[in-house]
Amino acid sequence: MKKDSSSGGGEFILFYDGLCPVCRREVAFLKAIRDSDEVSYVDIASSSFDASRYGKDITYFVKSLRGFDGEKFTSGMDTMRALYRKLGLGFLMSWTALPGAKQLTDFFYHQFSRVRPKFSRFECDC
Repeated sequence: MKKDSSSGGGEFILFYDGLCPVCRREVAFLKAIRDSDEVSYVDIASSSFDASRYGKDITYFVKSLRGFDGEKFTSGMDTMRALYRKLGLGFLMSWTALPGAKQLTDFFYHQFSRVRPKFSRFECDC
C-alpha cells in the first residue's frame, strides 16, 4: 500500500470529500482540537488524489467515508470510531458502538452518505 505524499505518513488515513461542507468542517474541527502525526487526512476531491494508489477505484471512496489503519479499510461510522480512538477522543464516540446505538448511528450515517453528494460539488460518474 503506497501512502499519498499529502498524507504525512500517519498510521491512520481518513479519506474525506473536501467539497462536502459537513466533511470539511469535521476535519477542520478534529485538526483544531487534536492534530496528530498518527492521522493523515486525504481529500478525495483533490485533483492529486489517485484512488488506484490505494488499490481501489474512486467509487469506493465516494460511496462512504473510508479509513485505512495500515492493514484494513474501514467505512462509515466504523471509520469515525477508529479515527476518534486514534486521536485519543474515543470517549466521544464510544456510545455509538453500544447495542442499539450502533445500529441507529450506522443507519443515520448510511442515510447521510446517500444525500452527501447533494451537499458536495464532487463530480463522479459513480
